[in-house]
Amino acid sequence: MKNIADQLIDKLPKAELHLYIGGTLEPEMMLALAKRNNIQLPYNKVEDVRTAYEFNCLQDFLDLYYLGMSVLVTEKDFYDLTWAYLERVHADGLTHVEMFFAPQAHTDRGVKFETVLGGIVSALEMAQKELEISSKLIMCFLRHLPEEQAFEALGCACKHKEHIYVLDLIAQRQVTHQKNFPEYLSLLEMRALSLLRMLGKKVLQQMLARLWTH
Repeated sequence: MKNIADQLIDKLPKAELHLYIGGTLEPEMMLALAKRNNIQLPYNKVEDVRTAYEFNCLQDFLDLYYLGMSVLVTEKDFYDLTWAYLERVHADGLTHVEMFFAPQAHTDRGVKFETVLGGIVSALEMAQKELEISSKLIMCFLRHLPEEQAFEALGCACKHKEHIYVLDLIAQRQVTHQKNFPEYLSLLEMRALSLLRMLGKKVLQQMLARLWTH
């Protein structure tokens, strides 16, 4: 039987302030989406996937992370991934989430930006109506990819900025040197876009609080 403190914690409203939606993909869904999209994985059983998560270094984790991302192809896939997370945390009393997503992890393999964003936003909007979970969506640019791809992603983001609260610069693969993207960051400043810069493992180096304007 739970003590009074645990019961109180269960009842309290909660907020998730740093959640990468791609990282919530469960082994069961990974295999189900792979079957739906006819994608071959090196795993046939849920237990095999769970065993793979006993990694020894960051790169092992990232390799598995990107393998999981490969099963996300359609807008429904991104919706199902997001909705599964939202239903799970709703049971824990979540009332607000600030969700990170990295469209370049998908556009780099041929998935359209709108496919990624559309599925995630649809699930977030449904959660607002049905689960009373509010949300803010944070878009990440990948530091291990060329700066030119960041500009392309920025162009797509500007067409849908009503759905994107702030921007983030991260690395989802190990890099041998810092890429600060000086031209890219300068453009963001000139356009007065909100930019949350998180380089590598450093938690919060710099925050430029700006409004989304042309």
